Amino acid sequence: MATEFDPVPACFCGVQFLPVARLERIVRDKLVRFERETGTRPALPIDIESLVEIMEKIEVEYFDDDHPEFEPDFLGAYDFSRDKMFVRESIPHEGRRRFTWAHEYGHYILHKPHFLQGVFDFYTESSKAVVQLHRGEGGTRNKLESQANMFASHILMPTAFVSQLFAGGWASIEEASRTLSAAADVSLQSARIRLENFKSI
Repeated sequence: MATEFDPVPACFCGVQFLPVARLERIVRDKLVRFERETGTRPALPIDIESLVEIMEKIEVEYFDDDHPEFEPDFLGAYDFSRDKMFVRESIPHEGRRRFTWAHEYGHYILHKPHFLQGVFDFYTESSKAVVQLHRGEGGTRNKLESQANMFASHILMPTAFVSQLFAGGWASIEEASRTLSAAADVSLQSARIRLENFKSI
């Protein structure tokens, strides 16, 4: 069973839905902690590297396209056993690179408690003897990836910041997406998805 310290409101077999209000509370807490510990007030674009490396003290390693442990389409990975993040070095777009950082950080924030409780299945890679997260069948894997994407979207484009940026509303979703993409240093696609799901405006 999940316990009270779980960001995700269910055990592994029940990971289905992460309420937006709960996600936003997690993001707010992280940004408040960042300001308290670093003396720097968060602003767009969110300094995701400092959140990960300085505040959380997570080790980050870039890997090249020939790395034997990662499939060609992997942009990033998180090793829960070592609290280590891996990011593909050749990601061409800065916004995509930042989203990958935030996505893997989301796995750390949302899913590490489940790792610690042993409610995930694990396997040991024979060559490296590294315990990795086994995300299960496709449906479960997609739920976890969707949660990490939601976290990345909210940490890079926090609700309060988006509200402030568009206090006067916007003329079109296309124009607003370009504005948010530039301000938050995210891809145009990420900005549009965030705005399409933004309920407060």
